[in-house]
Amino acid sequence: MRAQFGVVVPIRTFALANTRLSDALTDDARAALARQLADTVARAAGDAPVIVVTSAPEVEHWARRHTFDLAPDPGSLDGAAAAGSRHLLRAACRGPWWRTPTSRSPPPSIP
Repeated sequence: MRAQFGVVVPIRTFALANTRLSDALTDDARAALARQLADTVARAAGDAPVIVVTSAPEVEHWARRHTFDLAPDPGSLDGAAAAGSRHLLRAACRGPWWRTPTSRSPPPSIP
C-alpha cells in the first residue's frame, strides 16, 4: 500500500543550529534545542515515511536511531526538499506535498 504522504526533514547539523539564539543560549543548549525540535518532528510524523536530508554525522546517527531513511544534503533548502521528495516517490509515496516556510518560489519539478 502506498503511503498518503511522507515527511522530508532537512537538518544541516545540530552543533551549529539556531545561531540566532547565540546571545541567549550556549552552543550546547542550542544543539540540545535542535535535537528536541527534531524529536518533535519525528513524533509528529507518526507512521509516515520520513527521509532526513543531511551530511552531518550526528544527525545521521539520530536518524538511524529513529530508523529514518537518509539522503545526502545537496547544500540548499530547496535542493533538500527536492532530494527528499524524489526519495519518497521512489519509496512509493503517492506524491510530493511539501511547503517550506522559507520557500519563495514554487517547488522544483520532480523528475
